[in-house]
Amino acid sequence: MLFVTNDDHIKDACSAVTVDFSIESLLSFLKEMEHALLVIVGEASAPEILANPTALDAMRRAIVNLTLDKYSSSGAVQISDSGIHVSKTDKKLPASDKKLLMFRRDAKERGWTAFEQLISIMESKKVDFPIWGGSSERRLYLNTLFHSSTEFSSFAGLSISSDLFQVIKPQIAFVEDDMLGSNFGELLVVDIKAKLLSGGLSEIEKKLVRYWLRIIGPLALSESIPYRMVQVSDSGVYQSSVTALGSNSDNIEGQSFPTQRNLNSLMVKLTTTGESNMVTAKKWLNANATHFPLYGEKVIYPMEGFNDADSNVYLM
Repeated sequence: MLFVTNDDHIKDACSAVTVDFSIESLLSFLKEMEHALLVIVGEASAPEILANPTALDAMRRAIVNLTLDKYSSSGAVQISDSGIHVSKTDKKLPASDKKLLMFRRDAKERGWTAFEQLISIMESKKVDFPIWGGSSERRLYLNTLFHSSTEFSSFAGLSISSDLFQVIKPQIAFVEDDMLGSNFGELLVVDIKAKLLSGGLSEIEKKLVRYWLRIIGPLALSESIPYRMVQVSDSGVYQSSVTALGSNSDNIEGQSFPTQRNLNSLMVKLTTTGESNMVTAKKWLNANATHFPLYGEKVIYPMEGFNDADSNVYLM
């Protein structure tokens, strides 16, 4: 392993770990998580991260906390010749399901928050990370207009966690591909995204990106809601819920699914907000088309033109 090599690294990343905890207990989990994160940032970038104390600290916190999330579901299980057991002593009992659920939720959030900090450090100090700056892994990870959960939350209308941002990145990319190219022109979108990645946007191009973020945020969030309601596995399709663990005991808040009416209202609100922002962006771009030679001006039908014989737009 490259980043987490001794007990102190684990304790520094998570103070909940006791002094008698040994790295050997986590070794296989740590190796798996280090490999998973190196796939994202690229193994070639590892020496740059190791050479930068701030980036190294963020990487260690990401690896340790995400490892503890994975470890907590099976770490208490002991496997021997006599079978599979759960350890128990006179002074210590296995953590309850509720405590484990809360710990895993917090550990996952801390881990992906630390990973977002790592990306932010490498992006803000490109001179110290030239391999990362020119890598295909960077282009793949930053392949959407949104580069972090904080940025997404600012434009989506609802705040999301850093671990949820990782989950819905495919939906964000899908909505961008589906909505921006068809409404603003593929050439313009490709050009703007390339300049965003290279840091070469002009001030007016940055303003256009903000208009696009207001479109993509609500639409991507609305698109992801149905997918997050179900879990698909080899044993079937299920609706995820923590309702069974939602009593007032054991210090965990109760959570249940919203009613279908509330859920539909939320999705309609997000969708109409995104579509309204689409019209606003087109109007602004039409008014500033001279600054964007790759853009072909779009016709926007006013309300008074609906149901007109020549508009081809009808409301029933």
